[in-house]
Amino acid sequence: MTSTNQHHSVFAQSIAMDNFYAGEGTDHSGVPTKMVTLNCSLNMVVYNPASMFGIHVSSGPVRLLYSEIAIGVGQVHKYYQPSKSHRLVSAVIHGEKVPLYGAGGGLLLSGNDVTVPLTVDFELVSRGYVIGKLVRVTHKVHVTCRIAVDAKRARTRIPKKACAVYKA
Repeated sequence: MTSTNQHHSVFAQSIAMDNFYAGEGTDHSGVPTKMVTLNCSLNMVVYNPASMFGIHVSSGPVRLLYSEIAIGVGQVHKYYQPSKSHRLVSAVIHGEKVPLYGAGGGLLLSGNDVTVPLTVDFELVSRGYVIGKLVRVTHKVHVTCRIAVDAKRARTRIPKKACAVYKA
């Protein structure tokens, strides 16, 4: 009885912005700058193609970046996924009064058409135990998605073309 080495698949589906506020403020040392506060959730689908074993899935930090500055951080809770199954997973991303310094110059604070270019960056790790704990299979998938989020719309779909998936 053998099992082929199969990676799990990850597809970022949508991001739901509950709150997104951008305004002027000062950082902890008193430097005036633009500040961002946000609360959102990222929905993704994880698929386990293995026919012989389930996987234990965990993640590193799920970061939401604006111009290479992390404006929000969240994490996917650890869970077990049975073989040959799909699962919808969500991560709550939160950032409060994050200073943008010079990167916030291009961010419009008011107007009718407010779209914010963001990058979603995360890594999922799956671990499968084939014969008890005798054989352990580990896979890492790093996903980076460049999206434009409308601050006034509640949910923004993430097209598959916008995401780069790196398997390790």
